[in-house]
Amino acid sequence: MITGGAKGIGAAVARRAAEVYEHVYIIDNNVELGEKTASSIKNATFLCADVASVRQLRTAFSVVGSLGVAINCAGVLGPFSKLSEYNYKDWQRVWDVNVFGVFLCLQHEIKLMKKGARGVIVNISSVSALKMHTMDVGAYVTSKYAVNGLTAYASAENPQIQIIAICPDGVDTDMQRQLHRSSPIMSDAEGANLGWVADLIMRMASGVPDSFNGKYLTQEEWYRILMK
Repeated sequence: MITGGAKGIGAAVARRAAEVYEHVYIIDNNVELGEKTASSIKNATFLCADVASVRQLRTAFSVVGSLGVAINCAGVLGPFSKLSEYNYKDWQRVWDVNVFGVFLCLQHEIKLMKKGARGVIVNISSVSALKMHTMDVGAYVTSKYAVNGLTAYASAENPQIQIIAICPDGVDTDMQRQLHRSSPIMSDAEGANLGWVADLIMRMASGVPDSFNGKYLTQEEWYRILMK
């Protein structure tokens, strides 16, 4: 199960997952891109849902009989604005998708995984939640801090399921290019190879040492742990 799987990291992971798993579910609210991505993967099913919608997610997950791996990629950047000037509804939308959406997905994923023999959940956070190098996107940055907290808490509450997070830095996606154009602090950063990051996430999804359950680390840190 990959949320936000219509494009970017989610789509790249979905293509890698299709090479390993019997079936791949892609959840996204972009019907055109979601159907296009799913149609390019022979064993993928597209489920249209906004992760911030309780009703839509319930409908999407109702067709999933069993689940062993979930990658929560769905997220939005939101507008660029100073904290003191940020529009409340814009801030709420970012948190609805990035935090409430992860919370809702975790609920469904954990329940499904408890029915099976194993389960791994990988949440996609951001390096912005580890070091303050992105300005004027306060809703996004703080939402990713919350994703890290959700990861640690959900793991502690469900030790039988591996729940971890990766905090990507400079992955070559539309969102990253938007950040580069708008944030002078990040303007010199180079995008990391999307395929490389997708491969790393798939390695995480195959399981990590138990001592790393609940951890939220950068892509470089996970690489050193899993690929050495």
